[in-house]
This record gives sequence, C-alpha cells and structure tokens, in this order.
Amino acid sequence: MLSNQILTKIALLNALLIIGLSIYVFVSIQIKPAFDTYYCFAGANEYLNHHFDWNQINPGIKHYLFYRCTNLLPLTYLEVFLQGILQFLGITNLHTMYQLLCGLNFVMFWMTIYLVYRLIQRRFSQYLATGFTLLILLFWPFFVILDMFYTDWPAMLMTVGILVNYDAFLHIRRQRLKRVILIIICAVSGTLMKSNVLIVLLAIIIHYWLRTSSFKNGLFWH
Repeated sequence: MLSNQILTKIALLNALLIIGLSIYVFVSIQIKPAFDTYYCFAGANEYLNHHFDWNQINPGIKHYLFYRCTNLLPLTYLEVFLQGILQFLGITNLHTMYQLLCGLNFVMFWMTIYLVYRLIQRRFSQYLATGFTLLILLFWPFFVILDMFYTDWPAMLMTVGILVNYDAFLHIRRQRLKRVILIIICAVSGTLMKSNVLIVLLAIIIHYWLRTSSFKNGLFWH
C-alpha cells in the first residue's frame, strides 16, 4: 500500500505533466476563433473601437449577439474589459490579444484542478486526489479547448468555487458570512457565463436544507 508521501509525489508528477501537456497543446494547435468565440472576440473589439456604440459594429455580429445567442453577451462584455486593458498596455494586434486571452484559460484551468484536488484530499483520501490528477491527465478534451477563450473555463472555475466555499461553510465555523458572499459571487458570475451553473447552487441549497432539517438521517455530507 502506497504511503501518502509517495502518492503526493505521484500527484505532483502528474501536475507537472498536465502543465507541460497544456503548454504543448497551446503552442502546437493554435486554434483560431470561430463561431461563438469569433463573434464574442470580434464583437468586443468592434464595440471597444467604436467608442462603446453597438450601432456602429458589424450588423451580422450585432444580430448574432443580441438576437441569436444572447447568452454570449456577458462573455463579450468581459472581453471588452480585458481587451481594453490590453490596448491600454499598447497591445493592439488581434492575434496577440486573442492568444493572451487564451492564456487566462491556463490560470483558470490550473486553479480549477488545484481546488478540486485539495477538496478531494481534505474530504476523502490522498488516493482519490492522486487518481483525480491522473484522470485529468488522460482527459484530452480539457487540453484542446485551452486554445478557445469561451464560457467553459470561467463557468467551471466558478462552479468549483461554489463547492469549495460551501465545503468551508459546512466545516469551518468562523467567517461563514464571507463564505456565503463568495458562494453568491461565484454563482452569479458562473450563471452569467453558463446558466446551468445555477443547478449547483440549487443543489447545495437542497443539500443544506436536508442536512439541517428534521429528516436528517446520516445519509448526507457532515
């Protein structure tokens, strides 16, 4: 039976492989924005360059964002903010801007993996936590979409943020109000990116009600 020290070293090795593989995929594939990612990026760029006037941008892009896929508007406004920062820093080349935006995927990807790893490690075992890092290493689609700045990574990070803060709310008595505020922030931010994040919020509300109600029978997370 492997000791926790050996399992931790294996998890660290897996983490280094995940980082290396994600960088390799990012550099070698270089996916150009298309469909939703294109409309968000191009719409944000035109909106920014036309002094925040939607009436001045390409009619096709405006129609797509305001009538066909209105769920993309929060991501588009996020890109307006991020592109504004890049332009302020003197970065105006569209390819460079998109690559830097995709670089944020790495931050969200690694933060998500780390938070889930720590949660599994705290609440279950080092075996399962190490197994999780191996599962991520073998799950190819995660790496492919690193080249696409889209709603997936922000929504995934916010979902994990809800679960991590809910876990802390249940098990750490101090600063519970802070945890509730963070849960609300993660839930609102995540739902704006992808509406199905709201399901996670509803799930923890139901779980907490079952946990504290008179029907509590030991089947729920303590």
